[in-house]
Amino acid sequence: MSANAEAALECFSKGCNCAQAVFSTYAPQFGIAEQDAVRVATGFGAGIARLQGVCGAVTGGVMAISAAKGMNHPTEKAAKENTYALVRDFVERFRSRHQTILCGELLGCDLNTAEGRKEFEARHLHNTHCTTFVRDATALVEDVLTDEHR
Repeated sequence: MSANAEAALECFSKGCNCAQAVFSTYAPQFGIAEQDAVRVATGFGAGIARLQGVCGAVTGGVMAISAAKGMNHPTEKAAKENTYALVRDFVERFRSRHQTILCGELLGCDLNTAEGRKEFEARHLHNTHCTTFVRDATALVEDVLTDEHR
């Protein structure tokens, strides 16, 4: 396991959500303070504020790729297109591994209900499924950024 994956899992185990764990691990490498990354990614956990849309680990990865390769000015069209291509590659790799990028489908329970949150806890999904998604998203960010330079 890479040092970035270990750092993301440590962050996740300390109470950060999935998006925070992935994004804040990479942010300092691209000039963004870890505490700023944690703050910015707060609302993206559990598929955006527990709405269970796109998995927070995936959105954290998208933010990391964007921080690495995104445009700095509206005229940088090539950077925008390159970032879009890298994000599509990242998302497809995650989807290929897990069949979906949607939190609700990945977990199979509704985090918006008390019953769903109890099921999440009873099935230990944070420690089984979510840690896997954080680890995989982190590794896939590395893979996509590394592959771009080959």
